[in-house]
Amino acid sequence: MEVKAEKKGNRTTYSIAGRVDTITAPDLEKAVSFEGASDIVFDLKDVEYLSSAGLRFFLGAQKTMNAQNGKMKLINIRPDVRRVFELVGFDALITME
Repeated sequence: MEVKAEKKGNRTTYSIAGRVDTITAPDLEKAVSFEGASDIVFDLKDVEYLSSAGLRFFLGAQKTMNAQNGKMKLINIRPDVRRVFELVGFDALITME
């Protein structure tokens, strides 16, 4: 898995590539900074697989941003990955474009 961060103003976009699973989710947690964040976007265009560990990361990220009165959204989600979010009902909790 690869994570690239791009900051523009108060928005940080994290572009993620590869698999987000039990092995890589801890690396994703280390790569993402929520300190002082008010607007975070996760670009999932190149995410090919998402496991329950990945779901836990994104749910935790949303809870963190809610606690900080910040905004978070997921963009460019592949249909098969989007389906995982929908199956567990996270599409009602997390903004996805």
